[in-house]
Amino acid sequence: MPAQNRDAPILAEPADPQAVPARGGRVLGTLLLGVLTLVVLGSDLRSVPYWRDESAYISQSYFFDLFLQGARDDPAWISMPALDLPPLEKYLIGLMLRIRGYPRPDPREAMAWYNDPSHRSETPEMLLAARWPSVILGTFGCIAVLGLGPWGATGGPARSRPCSCS
Repeated sequence: MPAQNRDAPILAEPADPQAVPARGGRVLGTLLLGVLTLVVLGSDLRSVPYWRDESAYISQSYFFDLFLQGARDDPAWISMPALDLPPLEKYLIGLMLRIRGYPRPDPREAMAWYNDPSHRSETPEMLLAARWPSVILGTFGCIAVLGLGPWGATGGPARSRPCSCS
């Protein structure tokens, strides 16, 4: 195996400078991907089959209200619903329900779901509104993956030299 040149730069220039799009092309491509992803993920959300955990997330969306109220000492923060599911999605669902004017379920609804996972406290319209945070996060995820490739801010892996460990 040949010796590695440890003085070589980590980032090498691309073989073809035209292969990496200009900044304007990257911005336009990113916007296009974002819009396309929103359309694809957000189209026909009503026909998406119901998933039982959706009710759990919706029933725990009251944590957004606790967060907004600054109720740091509320006993709900150490209850089972507070510890079970990741908080960001619960907060975003609570935000979306608040924006749309739907009341957030209270802690009793969350516990009712734990006692009977088929329990549903949400209306079909609440379910539809609660699905949008996942669409938005999925869109950001696709844009983040785009940033890893040759269109990324640093040129991505297409511009970097493979890592070789000895």
